Amino acid sequence: MKEPLDKWDEKLVEHLLKHGDDLSFTKYFWKECEANEGEHKQYARFSRATYLSHGGLSHAKVARALDMSYSTVWTWLKLSQLPKLGHYLKVFLALGEPRDRRVWLSVNNSPGHAVPLGPLVEVPLEIRGWEDIEPLLAQLQPTAVIPDGLSRTFLFGFLLGMVIGDAAKPRQGEWHRHLNLTLSEKYSTNRYLGEFTCLCAASAGLRMERATDLPRSHNKPHGFYCWTSQSSALIDWIYNVCLGLTDEELTTYDAVRMNWALTGPDDFRRGLIRAWPNRTGRSI
Repeated sequence: MKEPLDKWDEKLVEHLLKHGDDLSFTKYFWKECEANEGEHKQYARFSRATYLSHGGLSHAKVARALDMSYSTVWTWLKLSQLPKLGHYLKVFLALGEPRDRRVWLSVNNSPGHAVPLGPLVEVPLEIRGWEDIEPLLAQLQPTAVIPDGLSRTFLFGFLLGMVIGDAAKPRQGEWHRHLNLTLSEKYSTNRYLGEFTCLCAASAGLRMERATDLPRSHNKPHGFYCWTSQSSALIDWIYNVCLGLTDEELTTYDAVRMNWALTGPDDFRRGLIRAWPNRTGRSI
């Protein structure tokens, strides 16, 4: 998506006038843009406002016809602000359809999943083998410099191993998941393990950094090192597709479903296996 999205304003209006409130474009995005019923209705009003305006009604009359505030209608019709699905439509018009069995996913979103901030990557809805993962790694933009001698394939495998093991994957309400890593200060190597996990996340285009450490207490003689990542739909995708878990399942109690990992290259499998012994946090 090399051109600024505002160059697609005209295409957006043309699409709305031709297709109305048709939501079929949402199927080309992760979880259909994660839109709720209210956002579907908002998009329908946006489409109707565009139609009425191009039919000759003034902004004030459009606002009255739709029983909406004038300021909202004005910003919609000027395209200075868009409803959530208007942003996704604009992205779709710029990118087009993803390849078969894949959808577009925005690594970063504004609060409430409202605006896809990018980068936009193609993710498979099902992983049948390593050939479904390799193209994604090429699309992800690292958020830190990766030292020479470390392959991104190894780092991705290590990240998945930590997600299966130590890293908590909380999801609060409608927010995307983020990774929390809490390791005992009993082992000095845990600090290096946490920093290395941050590097693995950065290799996958995710921000992860040191958080406020937890002090020791009367029943826990050692404090804890803490790290936390950004929330991202990419972490949801890793959880649901790479690990094969539903939102109701937990890595603590439920077995992952990732036979595809056996088809990965040696570097990937080494990273994945290397992370598992670190559940004790004793070595890296």
